[in-house]
Amino acid sequence: MRLLPLTFALILAAFLCSCSCVSTVERERLIPVESREEYCRVHPECRHIEQIRNGEIIRGMIGNEVIASWGMPNVYLVSKDGAEEYWIYYVQEPEQHSVMIYSLCFDEDNVLSDWEIDLKRFQNYSIGYIEPVTQEGRQGKVTTDRK
Repeated sequence: MRLLPLTFALILAAFLCSCSCVSTVERERLIPVESREEYCRVHPECRHIEQIRNGEIIRGMIGNEVIASWGMPNVYLVSKDGAEEYWIYYVQEPEQHSVMIYSLCFDEDNVLSDWEIDLKRFQNYSIGYIEPVTQEGRQGKVTTDRK
């Protein structure tokens, strides 16, 4: 009878250890395959070449490798003490009226340490963009994805 809790604990530990540390969400349609291939050609010593080719990220990547795989972030944040950086990526799914928000955390050595994923759904809304403020200080026009 004492083996049952031990067996359950071993199964749970095996399941948790088998969970991947790779984000399988690809930004393939946002980053051209040619760009990723060019980075891999120029940096053959990179230990994350396969993930970059597949448009994936993995813990332990440095910032340049993440940029090669996913491109520049939409938002870049630095902690006040400069120990951590956060890169925010937005992936729009207009057909589903949703936005995936990826928050990547980099440590003081510019190494990807963790990330969070959030899904926002907008059923009765369309996704719009605000053009940047002009030099005269006027707000640009708003555009939406509606046809």
